[in-house]
Amino acid sequence: MSQYVIQIQVAENGVGVGWLAKSFEVTPDAPIPEHVPENRVQVIMTNTDSFNGIMAVYNEYTTAAIFSYDEPEGLINCTGAVTDSWPIN
Repeated sequence: MSQYVIQIQVAENGVGVGWLAKSFEVTPDAPIPEHVPENRVQVIMTNTDSFNGIMAVYNEYTTAAIFSYDEPEGLINCTGAVTDSWPIN
């Protein structure tokens, strides 16, 4: 089962909140980060279709797509240029 890391900016840093700060597939050369900056939330996900959907939106709209993580629901939500939600597992 593949794992993916998504880090979403949740505090102001000059660019704004809700932008996708980091995203990648976990591999031996790219492990899950142990340290996450205080201004970000890190989500480990296993849903490849969701990861690909998030990346497609980000690649098209960059910072015009505002992301957030709904932990109780296990969803990554997007507003702004696109409104959508993706399950993390």
